[in-house]
Amino acid sequence: MSWKERVQSRFSPREDADKWDRMYAQDTENLDDEFFRLRRDFTIAYVTSRYDASATICDLGCGAGPVISALLNRGYDAIGFDYSIDMPDNAARCIATGTAGRRPLARCDIQALPLGDDSFDCAVCLGVISYVEHYENIIREIRRILKPGGTAIVSYRNENNLMVSDPVGPVKYLGRKTLESVGHAPREFRIGNHMSHGEVGRTLQRNGLTLEAFKGIGLGPLRFNRRPL
Repeated sequence: MSWKERVQSRFSPREDADKWDRMYAQDTENLDDEFFRLRRDFTIAYVTSRYDASATICDLGCGAGPVISALLNRGYDAIGFDYSIDMPDNAARCIATGTAGRRPLARCDIQALPLGDDSFDCAVCLGVISYVEHYENIIREIRRILKPGGTAIVSYRNENNLMVSDPVGPVKYLGRKTLESVGHAPREFRIGNHMSHGEVGRTLQRNGLTLEAFKGIGLGPLRFNRRPL
């Protein structure tokens, strides 16, 4: 199964699609869910504190719609994209009826956006690059669609989290780095990949973006060999 097929399966009703509706619709006791809600709140606060409602905003990988629904409800000119077959339906249910007549949601592969160059003031891309094998394609598209001086908010799963929250993490990390250093066992891509902050920063810079700030939001629940305890 390709990574794209695994992503579609992960965010389908038979797997995780409904989970995202529940975690954003109400407070849950799961610590991981709380960090996702904090990420949503940070993003909405960041956008609304820096842009007025005349700004053009795109939400790349909008999922269940927690960010785009909040922005639309505040009167922003926003559009959301998602690769999943099912998640845009969940997002549509979150969006206020006041958007009738508009087309704020679209399904597409955000590695090739149907958008013009220099057309958006702000691009939001939460968690998506951890689910795409060649995520630099997304970074390149973000740079293309942003207006000069525009802002991108990009989040991903930081590999340093595993070093703190999973006792097996440091052992596996050192073993992988040792094998990579001698030319063996290149790192296998898996959806939901934990990524190197330094490597992501270099990718942003290589594609003409400047890292203005980095904010960590939670370490996640304790795990053992990636399995939540």
